[in-house]
Amino acid sequence: MYSSSFRTLIEAKFYKHNYGFRPNRSTEHAIAACHQKITLAHLQYVVDVDIKGFFDEVNHTKLMRQLWTLGIRDKQLLVIIRRILKAPIRFPNSTTVIPNKGTSQGGILSPLLANVCLNEFDWWVAKQWETRTAKEYKAYFRNNGTLYRGNYYKKLRSSTNLKEMYLIRYADNFKIFCRTRKEAQKIFIAVKLWLKERLKLPISEEKSHITNLKKQRSEFLGFELTMKPKRKSYIMRSHVSKKAKKNIKNQLKEQIKVIQKSPNSDTAIRNIAIYNSKVVGIHNYYRIATMVNLDLNRINYELKLAMNNRLSKYGLSKNGKYKGTDRNILPYLSSKMVRYLNNRPILPVGFAKHRKPMNKKITIIKERLENIASLDKINCALVDKRTIDYFLENL
Repeated sequence: MYSSSFRTLIEAKFYKHNYGFRPNRSTEHAIAACHQKITLAHLQYVVDVDIKGFFDEVNHTKLMRQLWTLGIRDKQLLVIIRRILKAPIRFPNSTTVIPNKGTSQGGILSPLLANVCLNEFDWWVAKQWETRTAKEYKAYFRNNGTLYRGNYYKKLRSSTNLKEMYLIRYADNFKIFCRTRKEAQKIFIAVKLWLKERLKLPISEEKSHITNLKKQRSEFLGFELTMKPKRKSYIMRSHVSKKAKKNIKNQLKEQIKVIQKSPNSDTAIRNIAIYNSKVVGIHNYYRIATMVNLDLNRINYELKLAMNNRLSKYGLSKNGKYKGTDRNILPYLSSKMVRYLNNRPILPVGFAKHRKPMNKKITIIKERLENIASLDKINCALVDKRTIDYFLENL
């Protein structure tokens, strides 16, 4: 009862461009939102502010107040949450410490509480520009039920000095997209001060910066985003980040060593299956990068050398007879980069096909109205008198 009502009520209050640890949202949706800001809106500057050890720095008193503001008024539930936050930490040397700040990483509630902590920041940024309205224009809704704000933004640009800014956040990683360097510099200073003063979060000055996407790459969730010319316009180009490529290469090389050291053929087959599952997982995550094929092909060359050096004497070959029906493996068999060991295919990490990142699917109005009805059952309307239009737009 507590878990379903608690999460349902909190989810309805979160900002729509918060993509971390939330149902029906993912990394792909966050990258798709970045694509919209760069390719369609032509926003050239990105503000990056790095929070030092975010999960270890969450202020408990502030967090409990935020929960109350969001409508969590059950005192028994609040007591339980406070006890979770204050749970003693036992170190290997047998010392015990009761934390006065931070949320336990790996805890069940930690991701949700992290979103609660930064939700105030999300809406502060959104209210600077994105959710502002111009009274001269009548609200216009698209066929899918979302509010069209184009007329509002035109009016705001022509009649105000407000800074145009758009936030995209995944956990404690966030990007604020801006149109000019002057605006980005002012936003950069304001964001750092706000996080320090309002949320008591320390900022890493070394890792915080402003990026001109036409000249540099901006890292986000394992991807590097940049802005490249195409015909008479600019579009987003995305690469697998340098750190991610290094991790991919290292973990696959280690698994090749494990395959080499397998004591018998059955163990080798299991270890090959683990290697293949890692390759499929890498492709599923990084295939939304526009340059994924180029980035992973370079890694594939090094892995091919490692395989030849370690597995050739065990029967590694270019030809084999795979009789399995695994749907994850079958699409790879058409590639000449596939290698076989004991008639088991070893999938090539370089055989990656790019897929355009897709936005969050807009569910039908009926389903979203059912969600609103479930919110009414827990008296959400008594806590926050927002209209159904608000919930429809942010679900």
